[in-house]
Amino acid sequence: MKYLKLVCCLIVMAFVFTSCSNDEPANIESTTQESTSITKSLEALRSKLNQDGSLNSNENPANNIIFDFCFDFVYPLELSYNTGAVVTVNDLDELIEVLINSTEDLYIDGISFPFDVEVYNETTGTIEVQTINNEEEFAALVENCGFDMVDPCECTGDYDPVCVEIEDIDGSTFIITYPNACVAECDGFTEADFVENCEDDISCNVNGCFTLDFPLDIITDEGETITINSQEEFDMAVYDVNHFNFVYPISVTLDNGETATINSEEEFSALIEDCFGDLMNCACEDDGSDPVCVEVLDPNGEPFTIPFPNACIAECEGFTSDDFVDCN
Repeated sequence: MKYLKLVCCLIVMAFVFTSCSNDEPANIESTTQESTSITKSLEALRSKLNQDGSLNSNENPANNIIFDFCFDFVYPLELSYNTGAVVTVNDLDELIEVLINSTEDLYIDGISFPFDVEVYNETTGTIEVQTINNEEEFAALVENCGFDMVDPCECTGDYDPVCVEIEDIDGSTFIITYPNACVAECDGFTEADFVENCEDDISCNVNGCFTLDFPLDIITDEGETITINSQEEFDMAVYDVNHFNFVYPISVTLDNGETATINSEEEFSALIEDCFGDLMNCACEDDGSDPVCVEVLDPNGEPFTIPFPNACIAECEGFTSDDFVDCN
């Protein structure tokens, strides 16, 4: 099984990179061209981030850059500042570092053509590599992304996950998990695209059922082995990869405080099924009773409210009447 990120693993920190200091970009001969499209793209990407460079959970429901942003750059990229200085960016972490260190006086306004991006083809249902040869092609991509448009989608925070199967560039498939059908439909999917057994593709904690213990290693879809030391590092590492595998054994802490060792994909799948399956099979009806709400904390410690149609559904998610708060 190839596991994908769950929406519960969204808040991430950007890593500092050492290939080039963005406070002192190199003044070298450049092949970059001034580009309004790179400026618009980076402004749109910046809007997905918190001030410190971590991901804004509200802006990244799929926890996948292609679906939350629009496309993913294929690295390395050669970018230039408004001062003419040049920086080579080797991955998303370095690009985020460039963004959070940009100012009104020092910002990216150029890029070297051609470059490649990964995009999702809605017609074929696959992720494809597209080559951008010039500013006109880049502008067409940006226009298609609709960065300047106001998002008309308004979805509730209900947690009723749906999954969509995507074909990767290499022909393999992976799963995108959305918190509910509304969010998936806002990304252009329909009920016909939803797959069964959504819980089989969840790779982090579910409502506190368990948490991953660190450090642990993962192998990305590009065959890179990465050591992860925290939940924040985990989320950033998997944000711009489509699927990954754990290097077993891994350790998890269960909601009762006990530690369990997971030795294989099969054992991890069994843990997910045991943790999440009861929630999926919980029999509740819309009996016309009043909705209830619970308040939980996001990974930054900030409170937010989750609404449920009725108490039965909330209790099916593992909450009790002691957790209920006013829904306002």
